[in-house]
Amino acid sequence: MKTIFITGASSGLGKETAKLFQKNGWQVIATMRNPEKEQELSVLENVSIHQLDITETENMDSLVKELTANYKIDLVLNNAGYGLIGPLEGLSQTQIVKLDQY
Repeated sequence: MKTIFITGASSGLGKETAKLFQKNGWQVIATMRNPEKEQELSVLENVSIHQLDITETENMDSLVKELTANYKIDLVLNNAGYGLIGPLEGLSQTQIVKLDQY
């Protein structure tokens, strides 16, 4: 069975991709900031859900080590992001730099 690792799987493109790959017989590793809120993916076979916030690099490194030790990952969909709402002119320099990092 092939395995896909998806970041940002709590909604939208990430969640729909997780459901599509699961339906097509893949093992799905779905990551999101708040996995305790996830109800749809958590009941699907061959879907494992993990907490991941891409802004917390220390936690990200340990999760990646754990997952690569336990799974043979065939495909990665890096869908997670960091977003801000509002016009660019209203962002501080710190916010702009942080956006550029992710």
